[in-house]
Amino acid sequence: MADGRRSTAPLCVLPDNRVYIARLVILAPFLLVGMVLFFFRLVAGGRDSGGASGGGALVATVAGLGLPLLYVAGLIALRLVNARILLEDGRLTVRNAWRWPVFAVPVDDVTGLHPVDVKVGTDQVRPGRVVVTSRSARPFVLDSRMWQAADYDRLVRRLGVPVGGHESIWWGPLKAAYPGVRMPWLQVHTGVVLTVGTIGTLAYIFVIVNLAFRI
Repeated sequence: MADGRRSTAPLCVLPDNRVYIARLVILAPFLLVGMVLFFFRLVAGGRDSGGASGGGALVATVAGLGLPLLYVAGLIALRLVNARILLEDGRLTVRNAWRWPVFAVPVDDVTGLHPVDVKVGTDQVRPGRVVVTSRSARPFVLDSRMWQAADYDRLVRRLGVPVGGHESIWWGPLKAAYPGVRMPWLQVHTGVVLTVGTIGTLAYIFVIVNLAFRI
């Protein structure tokens, strides 16, 4: 069986970063324009205060808007280099962008794959998730969009386990249906994330603006 579950040939599923790259491409022009406007606004100053020095404004602009952009690009690069789904030596292992094994079970323990779109709010849906169930580990949620489609399809065929019908389900019922299942905290607490993110962004801008006038 060249592509069956009993095959012992190692199989590696590579990451697909197109979702992240598409978001970065959309945001990059706005950030670049924002950097230019932010720089000249700092240099110009306000009615009651002079502008920042050119060097201070440049440092604040790069730190305030350029570094977050580079940070996201760096995470994408890390995921490309390190993230893998491995089927080898009788084990199924999922590694994240830091090469950490976030899920690892014997292949024979895998019992099913359950495609779901997870609702976390009235207008917030996490599509393309697959709940991986097994006899020896808690259910694991895999984002199938983040992996090369051809590699992922080969993995499904190699596992040879039942694949459930696709369903859309709220996060609460999903936890009840698959006890112990987890998703990244940031993906299921959208209200808290939005609030904390807004406050953090405003605080970050305040610090960066003050930095510009101290250099």
